[in-house]
Amino acid sequence: MSKIKIDETDQKILKILQEDARTSNADIARQVHLVPSATLERVKRLEKLGVIKGYHATIDTSLLDYNLLAFVNIKTDTTACVSRIVKELKKYDQVQEIHHVAGDDCYLLKIRAANVPRYSKFLHNDILKIDGVLDSRSVIVMDTSKECAGLDLEDVFYED
Repeated sequence: MSKIKIDETDQKILKILQEDARTSNADIARQVHLVPSATLERVKRLEKLGVIKGYHATIDTSLLDYNLLAFVNIKTDTTACVSRIVKELKKYDQVQEIHHVAGDDCYLLKIRAANVPRYSKFLHNDILKIDGVLDSRSVIVMDTSKECAGLDLEDVFYED
C-alpha cells in the first residue's frame, strides 16, 4: 500500500482530532484558518482515504473495575491456519490488540479483565482452547504511566 500524502493543514486537523475527536468542525476550521466547508471536505477526504479510521471514547477502565491489564505472548502451531486463529481472537472484547511479532512467539495480545481469576479463566477456557494455539506467556501490568493511541505527526511527509 502506498503512503498517503498529507499537507500541513491536514496534519493540524489530525492533531486536533487526536486530542479531542469531539472538536466541532467550526472550531477546527478556526484553528487551521479555513472555512468550515473546506475543513469538513478535508476531514471527509482523510476518512475516505482511511487515515481516520474511526472515532472512539476513551474509557477509564479502573472506574468500571477492569483493573487487570495483561500482555500475552502466544505461540501457534506452524501448520495452523493463522487467519482462522486471528479471526477467533478478534471475537473476544477482552482482546484489545493483536500483533503478529517476530521471535519465538507468534502473537502479542493486549488483554483487559476485571481481575486475575477472570483473566485466568478467559486465558485457559478461551484463548488456549483455540485450535492451533500451543502456549502462552503472560505479563501482568502493575501500573501504567502512559497509554495513548495518538501519533507524533511531526514526521509525516507532506505533499510537494
